[in-house]
Amino acid sequence: MGAYQKEKTENAICFFASRHKEKTGKYLFQTSLYKYLALFEFEFLKKYGQPPIGLTYRAMDWGPVPMEIYGKREKYDAPCFSFRKNPEGKITIIPNGKPDMDYFSMAEMEEMARLVEIYADEFVTSEDMSKASHSEIPVMDNFSLL
Repeated sequence: MGAYQKEKTENAICFFASRHKEKTGKYLFQTSLYKYLALFEFEFLKKYGQPPIGLTYRAMDWGPVPMEIYGKREKYDAPCFSFRKNPEGKITIIPNGKPDMDYFSMAEMEEMARLVEIYADEFVTSEDMSKASHSEIPVMDNFSLL
């Protein structure tokens, strides 16, 4: 695990969960979170040659899934978010605070905000985000962007 990877991961989750909720009025589903993170990492890698977090992804039916988060999805809590099952059994991310953006460069913050502007819309579904991740990210079984 790279320097500050845990902190960057948790603050990125908090950012996407809170900004998505602000913009749509709805909690972020885990599938959409995985797409935000994968698109953030891959787009940043294409532009700057280095992924901003360095998570390890596994190719699944709905697109790349960050394994460091997927394994904890039933019980992942941090100071600024919680993963919870809703009444339908789907896992949502509940923002409980504000992300510490000091862990991110200006370019990283701009990319994260850009993704929220594109995908945090009441008409954009997790399926739409999965299709976007499939079209943007090459298919590989297990991969790290480092």
